[in-house]
Amino acid sequence: MNRIRFQYQQIKHYVNILKKDEGVSNWYYFYAVLKITFNLPLMFFYSMRLKSYKRKHRIRRPIVHCYATCWNEVRILPFMVDHYSKFVDQFVFYDNYSDDGTLDYLQSYSQAELIQFDTSGTYDEQKLVEIRNNAWKKSRGKADLVIVCDVDELLYHEHMDDYIARSLKAGVTIFKPEGYNMISPIFPNYTKNSGLADQVRQGWPDPDFNKCLLFNPQRIIEMNFTAGSHYCYPWGIVKFNSDNSLKLLHYKYLGKEYLISRYQMYKARYSKSNYKLELGAQYLQDVYAIETDFKEKLYKAKPVIRL
Repeated sequence: MNRIRFQYQQIKHYVNILKKDEGVSNWYYFYAVLKITFNLPLMFFYSMRLKSYKRKHRIRRPIVHCYATCWNEVRILPFMVDHYSKFVDQFVFYDNYSDDGTLDYLQSYSQAELIQFDTSGTYDEQKLVEIRNNAWKKSRGKADLVIVCDVDELLYHEHMDDYIARSLKAGVTIFKPEGYNMISPIFPNYTKNSGLADQVRQGWPDPDFNKCLLFNPQRIIEMNFTAGSHYCYPWGIVKFNSDNSLKLLHYKYLGKEYLISRYQMYKARYSKSNYKLELGAQYLQDVYAIETDFKEKLYKAKPVIRL
């Protein structure tokens, strides 16, 4: 009974924060409270199902699933998969009909499930938000944690397995990392023994990438990600990590040529809904502005990862 009362107080506290910060209507506030309250039995059910599965298969470590959206990411995908394979058990990639070899790579990888989604050849951030807010729910009762990310976003900790295990034992349900934009003068060469965090260790802090991409699918009912997942307003039993040792490394600035090509590709596919809502406007910059920004960032970059 005390545990239930404690959870109820947590729910009330976080929904009150939501109401205060967002200025939402009383009806929306009421709906959030109802949804969280009525989902408490489901939280318990999924937790018990996961425990039963792990007991049956004698799994003692945390099970982690990764959900990622992608389009024409064949150059960076091997880095991403190698990085996460160290502690991720299953990948689910939502592909927007890539045509650069991304599909061939994903289809050859046994741990990856491939799901394609159509946006009529456009870059539509609203569709991506919908996927990020819902795809991970398939892992309820099957995984201790889920990651919801883009292919160029790598969660990093020096001792990830131990950190995850300790955090789960402490009751953490959502991990908020320190975000960094990483930069390299050239695109790194892929090898099995040298990942992105080994080769590209320079960057700068960016609070926009303090993104809550790692969380417990049993305890969280809705993440309510905004565009780009830069912000979220979670519903459920919410407890954040209390330290800042977890990092989110964003690998977009991998050489000037790579950066320009990515921007131009997205600019060519920019959707009407993005124009209307002013989403992803950074991709509309001209080449001179991109080059200038890259040079300035490269000059100011400092060590982020020390080996």
